[in-house]
Amino acid sequence: MVGLDRRAFLGLAGVGAGASLIAGCAPGAAPEQERAAGKIVWWDQFLPTQDVEKELFAEFAASEGGLPVDYAVYDPAKMGQALQLAKQSNQLPDVFTLAGVGAPSSALIEQGWFQPVTLDDKVKSGLPAGTLLEGVNVFDGQVYGLPLFGWRMHDCQNWFNTELFSKAGLDPAKPPVGYDEVRAAARAIKQAGAAGWIAPLQFTDRIAAQIHQLAEAGGSPSVGGIDILTGEYTAGNDHYLAAIDWWLALQADGVLFEGSASLNARTARARWAAGSAGMFFDGPYCIGVVAQDFGEFASKVGVAPIPVPDASTQPVINHVPRGSTLWVSKTSKVAEQASKLLSIMVGKEAQIRMLSGMNAPAIYSGTVAEAEVHPTFKQSVELCEKIDFLAPDPVVRNPAVAKVTGAMKAIKPGLGEIVAGVMTGDVPDARAALIKYRDAQTAERERAIKQLAGKGVTASPDDWKFPDWQRGQDYTTEPGK
Repeated sequence: MVGLDRRAFLGLAGVGAGASLIAGCAPGAAPEQERAAGKIVWWDQFLPTQDVEKELFAEFAASEGGLPVDYAVYDPAKMGQALQLAKQSNQLPDVFTLAGVGAPSSALIEQGWFQPVTLDDKVKSGLPAGTLLEGVNVFDGQVYGLPLFGWRMHDCQNWFNTELFSKAGLDPAKPPVGYDEVRAAARAIKQAGAAGWIAPLQFTDRIAAQIHQLAEAGGSPSVGGIDILTGEYTAGNDHYLAAIDWWLALQADGVLFEGSASLNARTARARWAAGSAGMFFDGPYCIGVVAQDFGEFASKVGVAPIPVPDASTQPVINHVPRGSTLWVSKTSKVAEQASKLLSIMVGKEAQIRMLSGMNAPAIYSGTVAEAEVHPTFKQSVELCEKIDFLAPDPVVRNPAVAKVTGAMKAIKPGLGEIVAGVMTGDVPDARAALIKYRDAQTAERERAIKQLAGKGVTASPDDWKFPDWQRGQDYTTEPGK
């Protein structure tokens, strides 16, 4: 995450340009003394669950020992910049996620971003295995972060407009899954008068996530761009190139919405909901946003599995859970109350209520069956449960890996920027750009390992290597093994 000076920040049309303010003061604007006076300032990016969160916050405020919550929902593409400025001005919110920050928690804890969470013992003992991990959200045995949602989900399911499908002669009950079939469906939708596919090409983090997931679903034995079996970086392997070539083929077919290069996830989703395109790749949270912001369109929404090179391919997506973790600022003067609220938010009762926002699966598996949700959300979560698996975690094996990751400098352009450049024509050779990126990642990891070795930190590329991993199975990483 590149730091912002105040002039650059003011050029963003104000910190609130990226946030939807729910209650109280503008994010980042509350003076230190006001925060200490008795409010919890909370920032996250979970738009679909904002109404449920407001209800839970109001109940907490009315409870014994509770406090009011100043709550802001951010566009995830802009939240990182707001957090960076807040950290520079010593005004981090009391509770926040790390959306858009682009640095591992291990590095941020050394920079003084967080303080420990005092977690209710009953809640802590009931959390599923893998929720609290040393070197990820636990440091020196102390809990620093808590996930608000479960991790069995991805960002590249095929959400489609059933009305446009029918108009194009397609069967909404039998949506396409294979690359060629999705291309054919997109062409049919184009002939029916709308773009076949719309993509948030401006949101390069999301683009990177989708290409990683398409590659993994197609057979890449990797997680987040690292080969699980060998520990090597994977950008440029055949599965990545197949995914990018497929996107280029869709573009060559003329089915990509023309303005996609200027769209982020929210603006692309809004265009899709308005009928501009038939298909939009997104996660389970898609229907939550639609139901909240485009209610009339909700009855026209369908969802299909992540596309794969061939319809017979069994997709597998691998995860090292990180995503929805909430942290308490080191400078917070209401850490005790914030910890109490976090204990409530990860409890089973609150988790079931949170499902009604249709943002993501609950921490506790199987609870979607107990929630009143749109049928496509239930379908989406069930699809994820079949293909999303727990991958080996090198940080759990060797916590020093987190220090290596924290010491590594970001390679630019990254995967998302490269793919967006390929789509716009600014990057003429995808394979060459990806190989250059892969080699730069490898060299930077080696540099960080050598640098930290001089400080007594022991790590090696073999820490990322798990030759006993099997595709399509959850993997439990043992510390030190």
